[in-house]
Amino acid sequence: LDVSIGIGGTRAVARIALALAKPGGVLEVRRGEEAAFLGDLPLRYLPGVGGRTRKALERFNLRTIGDLGAVPEEVLEATFGRTGVTLSRRARGLDAELDAHVVGERAAKRPTISRETSLAADTNDPCVVDGMLSYLAQRACATARDRGLVAHAVSVRLRYADFKSSEMRRRLPLTGQRDEDVLATVRTLWPLCWQRRVKIRLVGVTLHGLKQQGLERRGEQQLELLEAVDVEKHLDEAVDQIRERHGFGSVVRGRAIGLLKTVPTSTQASQQKGSQQKGFHLSTPACSK
Repeated sequence: LDVSIGIGGTRAVARIALALAKPGGVLEVRRGEEAAFLGDLPLRYLPGVGGRTRKALERFNLRTIGDLGAVPEEVLEATFGRTGVTLSRRARGLDAELDAHVVGERAAKRPTISRETSLAADTNDPCVVDGMLSYLAQRACATARDRGLVAHAVSVRLRYADFKSSEMRRRLPLTGQRDEDVLATVRTLWPLCWQRRVKIRLVGVTLHGLKQQGLERRGEQQLELLEAVDVEKHLDEAVDQIRERHGFGSVVRGRAIGLLKTVPTSTQASQQKGSQQKGFHLSTPACSK
């Protein structure tokens, strides 16, 4: 693999060095050499200077990074606000506020499975919201079972027509791989999320705390003390087999049935594994993780 490397005392300087080192080169800018390095470079090399900002700067006859660095910081702040301060510091090879700290390690995110989609039209019909969330939850559960995963919490996300969002999360009883466990929790959560008299434009469901199945993989699922045979588990598995063969839209369950009146479906079988991707034709595809 070809690798280019830019080295500098700040992120901005390193990024500029990287741009000049391509392709396949190494360029280091040592501390104290920033002014000489940046002085004659065109403004387009400075991170944060896009087309509109560059045109605005050129109206003040500022055409190089050195020209920009020579302007007093307070002048740029008065003209461009906090962006002007950031550009001024970067042009002088200093740490901008967002450049100051580099985090070397981050805690790994716990795996999730997310399904969300924009609605065909903004709606205040609770039946549409309920039905779509039911469908998305079933999609997420089917994916979890296909990957041999068990969820321990579920969250519901609603985005309003004015692009503000609301989200709530709750732990699942026992293992959250069965559709009914997740659907019951989703039905409880979404009315609590919808606290504004504003139409909904996007809905989503996310399974959290996913872990690989243990005994469940061998058909030895831990049951409650007084629980009989897990009929729901066998039902989910049977439905999964039908959907895998004939497409996700071949079986529509629960409150998602209400969508059949308004949302077209596809029941054509796929020749490839993963035919569960076929189902309702959504205005935007259900996102996945």
